[in-house]
Amino acid sequence: MARKLTLKQQAWCDAYLAGNTAWKSARIAGYSGNDATMRVRGSKQLSKGNIQEYLANAHKNSPLVASREQRQKFWTDVMNGNITERGNDPKLSDRLRASELLGKTQADFIDRIDHSGSMQHDVTTKVDLSGMSKDELKSFLALLDKAKKR
Repeated sequence: MARKLTLKQQAWCDAYLAGNTAWKSARIAGYSGNDATMRVRGSKQLSKGNIQEYLANAHKNSPLVASREQRQKFWTDVMNGNITERGNDPKLSDRLRASELLGKTQADFIDRIDHSGSMQHDVTTKVDLSGMSKDELKSFLALLDKAKKR
């Protein structure tokens, strides 16, 4: 069983489940620092086992989050015209969109991208690390190393 969440972790999870990004959730939860620090803190929260477990269970147990089967049944009803809005049949565009969503969830479509030639890119980003603690810097460097290995 995972460790219980701290008050800040709970606030972070609530903000994250409300649809905010990991770094914005860190800011909302009351963590301090600049945007770079918030990105590291947000990413760090996502890597913690107790938070991962909490998020997985929150989605699973929430009546606000439709299950895969519920979404597919709803899309099927819309596609077949079984759901009406104010007594009107669904528009053809809505029915087509529902069929497209069903197809995507069942892997009916395959995107194929052909690329020939070389891909070169130069990304230069300046990040202010002055507000980070030694532990935060270590975490940030670990994330960079992990990204380089991909």
